[in-house]
Amino acid sequence: MAAALAEDDMARSTSQRSWGSGSERSWASTSFREVWQAPPNVFNRSRRQDDEEELRWAAIQRLPTYDRLKRGMLRQLLDNGKVVTDEVDVTRLGMQDKKQLMESILKILGLDICADIMVGNDMRRGISGGQKKRVTTGEMLVGPAKVLLMDEISTGLDSSTTFQICRYTRQLVHIMDVTMVISLLQPAPETFELFDDLILLSEGQIVYQGPRESVLEFFEHVGFKCPERKGVADFLQEVTSKKDQEQYWLKKSQPYRYISVPEFVEAFSSFRSGQQLAADLGVPYDKSRAHPAALVTDKYGISNWEVFKACFSREWLLMKRNSFVYIFKTTQIAIMSLIAFTVFLRTEMPVGTIQNGGKFFGALFFSLINVMLNGMAELGMTVFRLPVFYKQRDFLFYPAWAFGLPIWVLRIPLSFVESGIWIILTYYTIGFAPSASRFFKQFLAFFGIHQMALSLFRLIAALGRTQVVASTLGTFTLLMAFVLGGFIVAKNDLEPWMLWGYYISPMMYGQNAIVMNEFLDKRWSAPNTDPRINATTVGKVLLKSRGFFTDEYWFWICIGALFGFSLLFNILFIAALTFLNPLGDAKAVIADDESEGKRSKSLTVELVADPSIIFMDEPTSGLDARAAAIVMRTVRNTVDTGRTVVCTIHQPSIDIFESFDELLLMKRGGQVIYAGPLSRHSHKLVEYFEAIPGVPKIKDGYNPATWMLEVTAPAVETQLDVDFADIYQNSSLYQWYYWASPVAWTLYGLVTSQVGDKNADLILPGYGTMPLKKLLKDDFGFEYDFLPAVAAAHVGWVLLFFFVFAYGIKFLNFQRR
Repeated sequence: MAAALAEDDMARSTSQRSWGSGSERSWASTSFREVWQAPPNVFNRSRRQDDEEELRWAAIQRLPTYDRLKRGMLRQLLDNGKVVTDEVDVTRLGMQDKKQLMESILKILGLDICADIMVGNDMRRGISGGQKKRVTTGEMLVGPAKVLLMDEISTGLDSSTTFQICRYTRQLVHIMDVTMVISLLQPAPETFELFDDLILLSEGQIVYQGPRESVLEFFEHVGFKCPERKGVADFLQEVTSKKDQEQYWLKKSQPYRYISVPEFVEAFSSFRSGQQLAADLGVPYDKSRAHPAALVTDKYGISNWEVFKACFSREWLLMKRNSFVYIFKTTQIAIMSLIAFTVFLRTEMPVGTIQNGGKFFGALFFSLINVMLNGMAELGMTVFRLPVFYKQRDFLFYPAWAFGLPIWVLRIPLSFVESGIWIILTYYTIGFAPSASRFFKQFLAFFGIHQMALSLFRLIAALGRTQVVASTLGTFTLLMAFVLGGFIVAKNDLEPWMLWGYYISPMMYGQNAIVMNEFLDKRWSAPNTDPRINATTVGKVLLKSRGFFTDEYWFWICIGALFGFSLLFNILFIAALTFLNPLGDAKAVIADDESEGKRSKSLTVELVADPSIIFMDEPTSGLDARAAAIVMRTVRNTVDTGRTVVCTIHQPSIDIFESFDELLLMKRGGQVIYAGPLSRHSHKLVEYFEAIPGVPKIKDGYNPATWMLEVTAPAVETQLDVDFADIYQNSSLYQWYYWASPVAWTLYGLVTSQVGDKNADLILPGYGTMPLKKLLKDDFGFEYDFLPAVAAAHVGWVLLFFFVFAYGIKFLNFQRR
């Protein structure tokens, strides 16, 4: 189906058809306020408030087009139930207004209850599948795209949430000149009526394409009519089916005959909507009539600086949310530094001779490994974020550099802290060169090593793109960096053809920097007595023996190389993000089990075990109306065999909803707000909620399932100052549960028999004094005079359980095949 939908105060607006002849939408006739208003949960508002808001909107709509687009009204529900509306400039929203606007969008999408929860993955539990769909929908809605193709966005969502999302998308279509084509499964009537235009496909052919309000007229023209309590969308999906078509035959005076899809297509070509469509498509498009603003000249909706600030803020938020990881890494490097200085304690580290140099080489190499490997967590964290990045990159949310640059910048303080912890805890305790200048040069070297390692692992993650490939590539890279780093295998021991690997190994420059800083200190300046090595001091002998540099200026060259590698790796990281695509399909793959046949077979398999009760979780989710009806007929037939079936269901049509015998409705938190029969046309459910003061009456033809979700929403409870769970618990409908519980009778008897006749005064904080007998009666409903009936009830329960047991062992045989 194609977007955009209509609501009460939009009935007077002129909507643009997606496939019209190029007629322009009138901004003046379109109600711009709908983009900013919250869902219509407020039932009672004063006339003065409405008039005042109408005048403010009228003033905004008199502004020039460009200025009008920047103005809006933010409606806010206060704690006391009062609704206030403020006029805002959307280009100059403060932090509080931005937060309020974001909260409004989250509420529209039903994501306010999980706003601070991570989406999750296969290893980490996050939000539900329906909430993930809403997150994806929200991402698309806030993006810069002007044409949106949205496939089955309602799968897994309840009808009320689907209505709110479709209502919001329709507002964007009418106000922001956005084109949307949305496919929906089992749309509720009120959701269906929001759309402007409709595309009906069957067997790969277009059966109808045109205004939504004309579709029933077309099918009546062919010879089929939609019944009164039948959703139009359900009717459209069944009327082209050979199995379901006959029940809608209108021409009772003529014998029914099957109308095939090609015949529907031919009939549409002669219908006025089909003729108008053919005429519009037959006119060549005149490019000179296109408005200059129709073509987008900017790739992204905001400036580069604004994009960077937004991505920077998001990265900072993610770091705070993942603070445990960074705290753990910092704790880890602190613990490893404690281990390092206890192994290489300065009291056991004499200096000045060639024989003593080996221990310092080992201590420095151990330090290098720990600081470098501390950055390896960056690999896994980056791979984890890549699927979301690829999706948002492809939808032009931001460029790759805006994603990569904040990561680089915000890791600099992290490198500073972790390198500082290592140096502070190990430098003097191990007994490295004591001068302050050597201390800070060592800190600079480890800072450069840490930055280089973080950048390297980010690059490996971007190249590998999956956890397995990136981990394999990272292990191989580390192995080569260690081997060619100059310590495990000395430079002098490498084959000539391998020297290029030595000079391109970033670890080599880090190793050279830290050993030069130590062994060029004056305490290693004793004269060389070994004529075999051409070096003047013991320190230079130690360096030359491993092929390290011996001139002081090489320290600064190595430091520059470390930061150069960090810069290079970050540039390559951004390049990889820009040009590489995910390996395979980064999106979630859903198995193709969404067919009525497979679901019916699954139910049949369950019936083989001869269960007395069957629990089914969303058996119609992902199915169109016809397939859902087939599955529910199977469920109904199962119930007719004497079994009990308990189903959770999303977006039930009127037919499906009223096929159930009873309903258990719970609000957030698991509290029951209705449990009982539905009856014909759901009149038991409707009568119960309409009896609650302030709840609006259901409209004729409205889906009871959608209506009950709307009138029991949390916002409605706040506005009406009621708790539907309390109302239900105090209703006669609910109290039979109490008397049907043996435990309730037992508690009644135990308490009443012991203290039910006591009149002693109790001191109740905040309430004064109250006789115990009165407290039991008023607060618990326990009366001492009812005790004989309680005793008789216990005898009755014993006899009931005995006869059920006796009947079971005599007549029930679950071993029978």
